[in-house]
Amino acid sequence: MTKFTRLCEFPLLETGLFFLLSWSTFLSAEACGLTGIVAVLFCGITQARYTYHNLSKESKTRTKQLFEFLNFLGENFIFCYMGLALFTFQNHIFKGVFISGAFLAVLVSRACNIYPLSFLLNLGRKSKIPANVQHMMAFSGLRGAVAFALAARDTSTEARRTMLTTTLLLVFFTVWVLGGGTSPMLAWLNIRVGLDPDEDTMGEPSDKAVAEGPTPTHAPAAPTPASHASRVWHNLDKKYIRPALTHSGPPLTSTLPPWCKPLAKLLTSFHAYENQERLRDSEEDCSSVKLGAAEEDRASAGDDAERGTESAPQDDLLEGDLGLGASATPAWTE
Repeated sequence: MTKFTRLCEFPLLETGLFFLLSWSTFLSAEACGLTGIVAVLFCGITQARYTYHNLSKESKTRTKQLFEFLNFLGENFIFCYMGLALFTFQNHIFKGVFISGAFLAVLVSRACNIYPLSFLLNLGRKSKIPANVQHMMAFSGLRGAVAFALAARDTSTEARRTMLTTTLLLVFFTVWVLGGGTSPMLAWLNIRVGLDPDEDTMGEPSDKAVAEGPTPTHAPAAPTPASHASRVWHNLDKKYIRPALTHSGPPLTSTLPPWCKPLAKLLTSFHAYENQERLRDSEEDCSSVKLGAAEEDRASAGDDAERGTESAPQDDLLEGDLGLGASATPAWTE
């Protein structure tokens, strides 16, 4: 809809439809007896990857601000509601054995997920996940709004009320204790924050480099090559999926086989051809700029060489022979 219509001329309507279609995903999943939360999750991933790039500039700004505001309101409301539910719900059932078992099960299950999966990932990675990062991932297993929403959907039986009470205690323990201890834990594990992971990895020398000592050159490390599956998906998304759903990327008429030209023309918008022409112009400009810079470098190198040859006789004059040559003798010696 955002690709083949002129909604970009009406930014307010564009933002409204963006929000309503996102909400309709949740309602449709719930009406079909499916999980609306998971449906909204995948809808958000798809919209952020494709739909958002079809919006106009004004609509992008308005949509981003709208969802940031709704996110702020939703977080404050759900935590206020959980606090009220903990102290105002009249049918809490506290069972110490069940609560202790739930706490232990949460911690053990988190560790059983983090450490084995990190070990398997490290088998095929050049940039390993260090042990302190694994400990931090195991520590930061927060439970919040989703767990509470699932537990609060039905409290008709004693077992469900016990589940709600235990869930509320788990949520507040992980938010207050684990969430509040995040900064001290980061400092204790010596994990730096606020850095780009790529730059941080490139800036820190490996254990092998430290053992061998400093090297004469300090060239940046080459980026880690992506896996085969990642490259295949990236090429598929770049050549086919993104051009089919957005205005960016190469036109489908240049990537699809000849027998798919009718479909390619149908799915390719005129903006894609305009973007392709702009990309060609920018590439030509970049190539001309590079050629001009190379010519200037050559000219400056030639000028430096000429200056060097001209300055050599002048240096000889200053050293004492005054241009008469090495074998010249003064006239007054005769």
